[in-house]
Amino acid sequence: MEAISRVATETGCSRPEGIDFVCIIQPTTDMRNLRTFPQLVFRIFVLPVFPVLQWLGRVTGIAKEAKTVERPHRRQPFLQGTLKKELGVPEAKKLLLEAGFFMNRLAYPDPGQVLSMRRLHDTKPDHQYHVRIFSDGEIRGHFELTPEDHPWEHLDEWVLEPRHEEFRAFLGAVLSTDFAPQDLEKTA
Repeated sequence: MEAISRVATETGCSRPEGIDFVCIIQPTTDMRNLRTFPQLVFRIFVLPVFPVLQWLGRVTGIAKEAKTVERPHRRQPFLQGTLKKELGVPEAKKLLLEAGFFMNRLAYPDPGQVLSMRRLHDTKPDHQYHVRIFSDGEIRGHFELTPEDHPWEHLDEWVLEPRHEEFRAFLGAVLSTDFAPQDLEKTA
């Protein structure tokens, strides 16, 4: 009984007294970060089938890789830095959650990507900061339109900005200090 209570508490589940169960579905910050009606519609109707739609888009050629992909790794641009050596992906994810980011399930993965998270802009709810962490420790991020509010403009990359200073403020807890800021200019 104590183990069930501990797991329920750690996962954020609440349970009525006297009922022995553990929440199977963890509450996510995704639903708490909804700010527009299209975001709600996407989360309810599109998100559950997104992997299938993503696969169909790739197979049929409708969806291609991002226009701004950098070679040789085929990753989107705007290197923000590298992950601190003492941090693993789970620790980085925890720190990013604390910084207001949440899992980004509406994104095509770049090769080598191990984590994709986003944070909605404070005053523009249809804009987001999208950050990706890769298996080699690279952290890339960009500011863009949300896919829920502007699906075609998002795919067409109408807004795609590096916003290095803002990312450094958000990612300070996970960024390595070994990375020189002048290196960022090479990726802008």
